[in-house]
Amino acid sequence: MARKTLNTDQAEGPLARREMRIRKNPETYGALLAAALQVAGEHGYRETTIYRVVERANLGVGTFYHYFEAREDLLDSLFPFVQGRLITHLADSDEPLNAEQLFELLLAFVDDNANYLRIHNDAQAWRPDLYWVERNRLVDAMGVRLAAHGALTPSRLHLLIGIMLAFAQVARQREARADLEGEARSLLRTIGG
Repeated sequence: MARKTLNTDQAEGPLARREMRIRKNPETYGALLAAALQVAGEHGYRETTIYRVVERANLGVGTFYHYFEAREDLLDSLFPFVQGRLITHLADSDEPLNAEQLFELLLAFVDDNANYLRIHNDAQAWRPDLYWVERNRLVDAMGVRLAAHGALTPSRLHLLIGIMLAFAQVARQREARADLEGEARSLLRTIGG
């Protein structure tokens, strides 16, 4: 009797099947995440429902469950998705930057991705453990860009990111943005070199 060989490309179990679906149709997975980003940006994590997401994505509820087990699974995927976009934005060039230039890149990203700050804040309250995994990923990406200006310790990078995000959040809410950005740049020069 011929022995059956295991094909590692064939998945077993619900999580493996989901991974196969994502690989086969990343556009649908991305559409669900993009819709969730919009919905969570408008309504916050608490009010982000499966129905709102699939309606925004113009997909069916059944399709949602091919990619996510539950609403919580979607929300757990949302911050890594948007944080990945920020890291890609920061890594567009290999050129080392100083803290002020990095702050400019962060502000540009926040301006182009209006929902980022709300997602960032909600993710921190929703799943602090996942939030810090992603925050460390951002620290690593920023550390690479700042490396030429002297090695900053991870704790100083966390401080720098916290300051940048806080200033970006306040700057989006105030009309006196130019004054605030000037103050932020001065502080960043002091901390980040």
